[in-house]
Amino acid sequence: MLPTELPYDITFCITEYFDNCIDDRRSLMSLALASKSFLPICQERLFASMTLTDEENDSDTQPDGDKIRHLAQLLESSPHLKPYIRSLTYRRGTQTPERSSFEPAADIISALPKLQELRLSFSTAIDWSSDLQSKGAAKFVKAIQEAVQGPTLTTIHLQLITNFPLLLFINKCRELILAEDAPSTLSLSVIKSVQSLSTSAQHTALRVRSYEVGKKSWPRRMQNETIDGVKCLRLEYPSVPPLDLRFLDRLSVTLNCDQDLEEAKKIRDLAGSIQYLQVGGLCPCSSSGCLLNTTFLAARCVRFDGLSAFVAGSRSSLQTLTVSFAVYCNSDPWSSVASELLLMADGSLCSLKRLTIISSHCSCGLVPNSALEIIDKALSSDAYPALNRVHLAVKVSPKHTDLNISQTYGPYLSRLQKSSKISLSISSEIQN
Repeated sequence: MLPTELPYDITFCITEYFDNCIDDRRSLMSLALASKSFLPICQERLFASMTLTDEENDSDTQPDGDKIRHLAQLLESSPHLKPYIRSLTYRRGTQTPERSSFEPAADIISALPKLQELRLSFSTAIDWSSDLQSKGAAKFVKAIQEAVQGPTLTTIHLQLITNFPLLLFINKCRELILAEDAPSTLSLSVIKSVQSLSTSAQHTALRVRSYEVGKKSWPRRMQNETIDGVKCLRLEYPSVPPLDLRFLDRLSVTLNCDQDLEEAKKIRDLAGSIQYLQVGGLCPCSSSGCLLNTTFLAARCVRFDGLSAFVAGSRSSLQTLTVSFAVYCNSDPWSSVASELLLMADGSLCSLKRLTIISSHCSCGLVPNSALEIIDKALSSDAYPALNRVHLAVKVSPKHTDLNISQTYGPYLSRLQKSSKISLSISSEIQN
């Protein structure tokens, strides 16, 4: 006789094949109804990450507020689902509290005993200390602040929110990951928590292990501050303590102009031993005026002058370096990248193990053969003794989908192709 239930490890392995996309979620729903063996594990996957969207809806479909209320009622009638929700995103539209109450969302947030990640997003900037004073928002504010102080929450992301009481979260942290996107978006994730939440555990300076700064705009006016003989960085956020960067090992910065590079150097100079460095920028397209994302842009939008000088502060410990840029018909960033890699080929990058170069393919289809040959010669020499992986990712336009990137770029990287100690990979993807 066949067993009525499958072993847990088998059902778990089966559900692991499903992602969080709409089609896979529908498949998980169907699988949950197929057998009681699959029901708990499917429910755990389906409820692990939830998004509450609370905004005005003029269509004939069910209003977002009603959906949130129905979810609150479901959790109340099926309490076993509450511990499954580990990540919660709350997105709020422009409606006033009088038109759509915060209370259903507050009921959900306050009922989650194992919430690990909380993401709050507002369509327009709000001041947490003054814009949520209505009676309808009071319960929501209390639920959020209690969740932030809870023992299980390790990540909080705030979008377009200022004057949030961050110390409620920061006082739990000994070391954390900090990502900021000025002026009002901030993300904090715990790496090490304090053993006690007493006032004695509060920090005069905050240890930051991984730091990501300025995807859209820079937080200006960074200032140095010395605390107990340690140089720290003071941000303009009033509720963030000074940053102790001696433990920083991962740094990702996005640059827009020369001033940003100087600000980035303040972070780099206070860091102890950066192992992973990704430096980025926003490059204004001279032809259309649009903004294109790149991963490093120093001083001028089409050149990389300054890359070697910036990296110099982290040379002895740097293990991973990522460089990315957009190519235009009237620009040649490849040449400046090649020049900067030659400047760094002095043996001081003795720990560099992985180099990634990400480029968009020029719309006119030109291949930077001379620059590639310079890069090939520099990287295959003994100047990078620990280098064992080079990855070249080229983004091509839909018009060039027939272009074989590996065959097109590969011949100019012949030394790396033949190297026995360096693994070279070349890939392509369609850019929007």
